[in-house]
Amino acid sequence: MNSLVDALLSQHPNELIPLRCSKKMVVRLNRYFEEAVLENALSALFIQSRCPQGNLSAELRRYRQLTTVARHLILFTCDSTCGKRQWTFPLLPNVTLFESKFHHTSGDEGFTMIIDNRFSALQTFERIVTADAQDDPVYRTVWSFEPNVIYSAIQYLMARTQALHPDRVEQFNRQVRASMPKTPSVYLTLSLMTKFAGVLQSQTEHAHAINHLSTVIRSSLGLHDVLQTAVDEIGRSLSARRCVLWLWEVGEDKLDSTSEYCQAEAPSINEEDFCIPRSMLAAQVTGSRAPVVFDSDTTAARTGPMSASMLPVMAVPVIYRDQVMGAIAVEDTTATRLWDEEEVRLIETIADQVAVAVNHARLFEKMRESSITDGLTGVYNRRHFAAQLDHEFRLCRRSLIPLSLIMIDLDFLKTINDTAGHLAGDAAIKYTAKSIKEHLRSTDTVARYGGEEFVVILPHTDLDGAMQVAEKIRVAIAATEVPEAGLITASLGVATFPSHAENEAELVSVADQALYSAKHNGRNRVCAPEREIIHDILSDTQPYAPPIQ
Repeated sequence: MNSLVDALLSQHPNELIPLRCSKKMVVRLNRYFEEAVLENALSALFIQSRCPQGNLSAELRRYRQLTTVARHLILFTCDSTCGKRQWTFPLLPNVTLFESKFHHTSGDEGFTMIIDNRFSALQTFERIVTADAQDDPVYRTVWSFEPNVIYSAIQYLMARTQALHPDRVEQFNRQVRASMPKTPSVYLTLSLMTKFAGVLQSQTEHAHAINHLSTVIRSSLGLHDVLQTAVDEIGRSLSARRCVLWLWEVGEDKLDSTSEYCQAEAPSINEEDFCIPRSMLAAQVTGSRAPVVFDSDTTAARTGPMSASMLPVMAVPVIYRDQVMGAIAVEDTTATRLWDEEEVRLIETIADQVAVAVNHARLFEKMRESSITDGLTGVYNRRHFAAQLDHEFRLCRRSLIPLSLIMIDLDFLKTINDTAGHLAGDAAIKYTAKSIKEHLRSTDTVARYGGEEFVVILPHTDLDGAMQVAEKIRVAIAATEVPEAGLITASLGVATFPSHAENEAELVSVADQALYSAKHNGRNRVCAPEREIIHDILSDTQPYAPPIQ
């Protein structure tokens, strides 16, 4: 026996246009039929074909609601031999079951029909066999409110009943005749058509959101732009109260290491005003590695009715290579909002794109860091020092603000290498870098200038301030005992703009000469330039062009 979709398309080729959609959209359309019966209190004949799956209590609640309004409910369903059937449909008032293994075939066909004196409607679907159908099944569906199409569907169902349930043909025909529409309601037809149009519009919006995010990812390396676009597109597509994206470093504490992105139109997300605590959602998506949904339907099925303070919330994990790196959470404004599977799928798709974008951005940042940092000490390298000094010098020259430079050279490194080995020498260099960093501000810059030599940029610092910083660094280094190398010392030279130099090259040259003076006068000391030799030094200064290392 052909499917109902094939039968209708062969009889009404000019009236029906099949559409491709997901199973989740099919479920959504079926729900709209149920809502049409309930919202308009239709004393209708409600006919549906389905395989009993999903949450039993939720399904029973839906069918009990329908039977309180509908004149009769007929279910064409598979029998107990179906491998997909998960629960047995119990006896309910005004419900007739037509059970047969032919009602649920491998083609996954189904239909939902409303037959009422004022209104009739039909939606039917069947699965399309494609190469990737197992992972992401595709369906074609048709729906109609035309009386001719409805009559054709009824004739099809009568023929199926005659073939599979001959003893119940008269009962089925009697119920259909008693419910056939006489004067169709334009209002009800337009109402359901509007909902169907809304489904198509939401699908278009979801596709637009995904495409827009993909465009941003391809055209921008800025992670902030990508993440902000993601939450904005989700919030707009779902008309949500707000959407928030949390990211954390894999393996770190989820509460202490969270970065937060909130859609631009929504208020800031605070722990106290998000109806379900962030820590709870983060723990649940990390533990389950699957979407977590809270609404009046899912919550009632598990824990009873939602409290007055709760709003519908959905959270989806952001996973990359089997590691949960964050979560996307959406909160709605109305307690009656139900999150459908298409909306969950939208956020899952965006979460996948976000995971890839975050990973690429972090790899890019690591590459950038490796290009400007010294591999042994972790401080900046000479390349970055040159760029940073140029930047700071421009700012200080514009405002005539002092800028100081400290040149630092580790004493007797060659002796350490010769007596204790190069590993001990490397350790001494690393301990020196660590001692320097501990005495600097966040605005200061330390770089390894070459070998055992370091340089420190001190913006907004005059000579007296720089001498104090240099002395603290000298004392800290002298108090450092390196394994296998013992106590170490360093010599330091200080120079300041505009007191000692007019440009970067002069500043480096003067600081280097001061360092030479510290070495010449016994090491383990801080020296500033002597004024009477500045002009001699500057007269021999060549344009500043540090070698690239």
